[in-house]
Amino acid sequence: MRQTEIHFEDTTFTTINGKVHIFKMNPMRKLDLIIKALRNIIKEEDKLHMMDCNLPIGSDEKILSAIEELEYITEYDPTDDMSDGEPSTTADEMHSSAWKQHLALHS
Repeated sequence: MRQTEIHFEDTTFTTINGKVHIFKMNPMRKLDLIIKALRNIIKEEDKLHMMDCNLPIGSDEKILSAIEELEYITEYDPTDDMSDGEPSTTADEMHSSAWKQHLALHS
């Protein structure tokens, strides 16, 4: 059966021994589903004639802007903040640099 709405309610289930478990959906998964739903809205509105659209004119731009903002959250990479714009140093580069420094100090 195809899901027609996004549901974020916690899922509760009981095991055979009677223990109750509550499954909470990950917030990032919720955002991914919201982004997918927003993309589907735009796709469906694009199929309609201008006079048959359900959303006001210009709504697609605002929805795309919202998607962009949400994708900033879902695709966030903390290493970008830590690297100050420089590519990260690999372990081989660190060891090579340390070895060169070691040789320079002892020669």
